[in-house]
Amino acid sequence: MNLSYKPKYFQDIFLPELPIAETVNQEQPTKCSYIITDLSPGSSFSFRVSAVNRYGVGVPSQPSAYFKIPDAAPRKAPDTISNMFSSMGTLAFTWTELKPEDLTGDGVGYKVYWRKKSDSISDDRWQSDTVTGRTNSYVALVGEENFYLEYEVKVGAFNSLGNGPNTTVYIIMSAEALPAAAPRNVYGYGYNATAVTVFWNRLDNTRQFVRGKLRGFRINYWLAKDASVQRFSKVWCESCTTALVVGLLPNEGYWVNVQAFNAAGLGPKGENYYMITLLNAPLRYPEYVMTTSHSNNSVQVQWRGVYVGISGRTAGWLQAAMVASNRKRSHCA
Repeated sequence: MNLSYKPKYFQDIFLPELPIAETVNQEQPTKCSYIITDLSPGSSFSFRVSAVNRYGVGVPSQPSAYFKIPDAAPRKAPDTISNMFSSMGTLAFTWTELKPEDLTGDGVGYKVYWRKKSDSISDDRWQSDTVTGRTNSYVALVGEENFYLEYEVKVGAFNSLGNGPNTTVYIIMSAEALPAAAPRNVYGYGYNATAVTVFWNRLDNTRQFVRGKLRGFRINYWLAKDASVQRFSKVWCESCTTALVVGLLPNEGYWVNVQAFNAAGLGPKGENYYMITLLNAPLRYPEYVMTTSHSNNSVQVQWRGVYVGISGRTAGWLQAAMVASNRKRSHCA
């Protein structure tokens, strides 16, 4: 015999095949019965039955009328408490909300508990609050001095008939604060005509200085002759001490500084450092290449020189004549 039941507004639930011996009604031998357990309080169910033999499952009966299970206090605890982004001085967390069939009745809500994690066994004072309705998040005020500290958190559901079980204790970090330290000893040099390499000392990655989880560094830069337009480049790395800044103009002076950042935002800027990008490589090829006899085993190659850089100044001439037999290179101004 197969038994299926359908909670109102939800999908069918099937019980496995039931042996005949388990469905015998001792008080009314001509009828069969079975007790279904672990149904959700406050939910409505409809039932139907199918007969089974060795050839398969028969056609199910017509579904019964809906029957409402009496309301009761919640029997399950929420799942998976995790951090939620929030502002400094708060402890924000979220949890997996109970399904409607697990949180029924009137006056539903959640009770949240938190306390600062401590190694002291005697420190067991929980703070608590109540949030009504079907929700899955909470923000507690813990004070700006308690930034980025471990807190123990647990959550339990309730309705008008009582409280349900609490979750296990989860460790949640309070919100981060802006970094208090700036990268020091910033310096660098030109990498090529459109990029520079920037260096700085390793930042002391502690709660006192970073005031959260170090996410990376921001390199700010601007043209020395025009400070009105400032740009930046980010590197996402906790232990970085160098970065390559690209997209610059050739043979130009730039000021740079560096900031650390975490989830709360940017820390103070380090000192400014001046550097210059390199000249461009030649942008054109030599023209009017000519060859003449040089000796019985060599020729002389001549060509028109090229300009180096885009500034219009002659940075230097490449070789105007080369002996092909030994492939020497010389420069002339």
